Amino acid sequence: MTGTLRRGISGAALALAAWGEAAAQQSAATLDFEHKPPPGYERRAMHFGAWTATPDLRLSAVADSNIFATSSNAEEDILFLVEPKVTLNRSTDELKITGEAHGTIRQYAENTGENINLFGVNGRVRYRATPSQTVSAGAGFERTFQRRDDPERNDDLNLPLTPIANFSADAAYAYRPGRIGLEGRASVLSADYDEPVDDERDMTAYRGSLRGLLGLSSRIDVFTEAYGVWRDFRLAVDTTGVDRDGETFGANAGVALDFTDKLTGEIGAGVFRAKFDDAALGDFTGFGASGQLTWLPQQRTAIVLDVFRGDVATNRAGANGRIDSRAGLSLHQEVRHNLRALLQATYRHGEFRGGAGRSQDDFTGGAAVEYLISRHLAAELGYTFRNRDATQQLEEFTAHQVGISLIARY
Repeated sequence: MTGTLRRGISGAALALAAWGEAAAQQSAATLDFEHKPPPGYERRAMHFGAWTATPDLRLSAVADSNIFATSSNAEEDILFLVEPKVTLNRSTDELKITGEAHGTIRQYAENTGENINLFGVNGRVRYRATPSQTVSAGAGFERTFQRRDDPERNDDLNLPLTPIANFSADAAYAYRPGRIGLEGRASVLSADYDEPVDDERDMTAYRGSLRGLLGLSSRIDVFTEAYGVWRDFRLAVDTTGVDRDGETFGANAGVALDFTDKLTGEIGAGVFRAKFDDAALGDFTGFGASGQLTWLPQQRTAIVLDVFRGDVATNRAGANGRIDSRAGLSLHQEVRHNLRALLQATYRHGEFRGGAGRSQDDFTGGAAVEYLISRHLAAELGYTFRNRDATQQLEEFTAHQVGISLIARY
């Protein structure tokens, strides 16, 4: 049961963004039954030769008390979502290929100007060349949008939602012949905002890292890592006349654990140096940290801790940069073999350098349960609370969300 739960929570845990520029914050949503459901609820897959396909469809209704995330005159509405998804997979002992295509139709009952349709595709290849060498690569495209509660949102709520076209690609090489290992990674992310008013936000970021590993035992690794991030904004200067191109270099050290499935994950900390092409922004040195640890105190329970601190790109007028510090804790519980529950809380402190000491403090808490009706059908009920305190009153808000979903799986 321990292995089943561990695989099941992987999709529900809070994820740190690969760039260290933003958190992929998960709302209070279901635990994942997809990877290894309980006996009698196993998923079926469509087979096309050596390939398998698993389609899903999620239908949801979410009552939101503050859809514009405003400090006053909060607007209530109900959001309806239709979310189809199909996952492809092909695996051998040496080669694993995965792919996914998904879409989202977002429709509000009253505020139809907030409606938007989204989609995305991605794929990944992992090849084990030898027992000690692994090569992997991936790429994806996603049409998303800037949410009203985004810390970098445009304050003019009369402007329509801004669609964003994101393209990403990455490659990695790992060499581990024994106790000593080496891992190298390179990635690129391009964000293109549709609306001309947001041209100054269009950016391409490149990241590279090199990590050295030393196995203290079969269950414990220590590592050191050096990395660099280069940001290239499409416009030479923003609307305030500032060139926000720059780079961040850093080094981390940490430990990776795998204690017989009871405690797994890694955590590290170090320093970084942010440099900008425009002298007006001012270079600076800071403390960085990131990691995730999963503890399974018993077979049906898992506790996940996520932490991050680092430099974040910003376009805020008057701000020289932004440092985010985040911590999230979630409790995953198998109530019954076909009923799982989730409790979680996340705190983020965002500090804008310059800009008269502007800062934001976000707290998000939530709970959810998912009931597996059959191998093809599940129901989910969730609640999310969000509160932001800020030095700028217009950036403060409180919101409650209650959602119900029906999930159909092949």
